[in-house]
Amino acid sequence: MIEFVAFRAAHLPALKLQAWQASFQPEMTEEFGREMLAQENSRAYTALFNGRPIACAGAFELWPGRAYLWSFMSDEALVHMREIHRYARKMVSKLPWQRVEAYCDARHAAGARWLLHLGFEFECVARKWSIDGRDMSQFARVS
Repeated sequence: MIEFVAFRAAHLPALKLQAWQASFQPEMTEEFGREMLAQENSRAYTALFNGRPIACAGAFELWPGRAYLWSFMSDEALVHMREIHRYARKMVSKLPWQRVEAYCDARHAAGARWLLHLGFEFECVARKWSIDGRDMSQFARVS
């Protein structure tokens, strides 16, 4: 059974990222988790399965009215996407910002579909945007 809890910095190092995000694995440290929590108006959660983190996601304010949505998922999370999607949809619907941006690998069709199902619209491809220089698809949800 999936349990959703408040995100803690210690969740990141315990998360083994899915292949689409694996290049970011070296950055999955408690220090990076603390940086995420320290961002302006940060809100985040973790999905636990049998007490282990399988997905972490959240949003933080870039400036008033604009925020960035982030998520890190393990392969194990993909088995539980229905529950994760329901929770994420509720979380996203409660975000107070007028514009929320999210990115996924430009070749990752499932990630793009998920953002569309969460109410985001495709905007463009951000060239060489990822930590390892991959192109990323930019999405936004504007209210």
